[in-house]
Amino acid sequence: MFKNYVIALLMIVGVSVSAQNVDFGVKGGLNFATMAGDASEADGVTSVHIGGLAEIGLNDFFAIQPEIMYSGQGADFDGVELQIDYINVPVLAKFLVADGFSLEVGPQFGFKVNSEVKQDNVSVDNDDYTNTFDFSAAFGASYKLDSGLFFQARYNRGLTNVFEDEYSFNDADSPNSVFQLSVGYMF
Repeated sequence: MFKNYVIALLMIVGVSVSAQNVDFGVKGGLNFATMAGDASEADGVTSVHIGGLAEIGLNDFFAIQPEIMYSGQGADFDGVELQIDYINVPVLAKFLVADGFSLEVGPQFGFKVNSEVKQDNVSVDNDDYTNTFDFSAAFGASYKLDSGLFFQARYNRGLTNVFEDEYSFNDADSPNSVFQLSVGYMF
């Protein structure tokens, strides 16, 4: 029982110390999305992403950056556009390599909120054919001004197929491939 109290106390102290190095922000920008793997012949689509983030500074050179983002993704297959909307939760290791400049890498967890196919201004629900979860690896760079304004470029490479296994053609590999340009502000 005493052990539980000590663990709880250490967690409270750890949160109190860490809270001094936590900054919050918002960001948004453009997605240039397509698919990789066997679906790499697909053309790209342009959409948006928007959301919030926290930067948890562990020292002067390293931080953890969790985010929660709405992200429009998909691809265009000969005029048939697949649009998939996700709530993405990247959890990034952020390496501060120079004044204001950082490199970011980590996993991203995506939860599908909508999937539709569009052709000739007609949209059809596609939720049954696409996976509800997307796991990706995220790589990027960021530059933050002293004012809190920042700019990011990131690449998210899917590690799971977009399509449900039963609808994947010959077990085709069809992960997301998304390049993002963002602008944001840290409070």
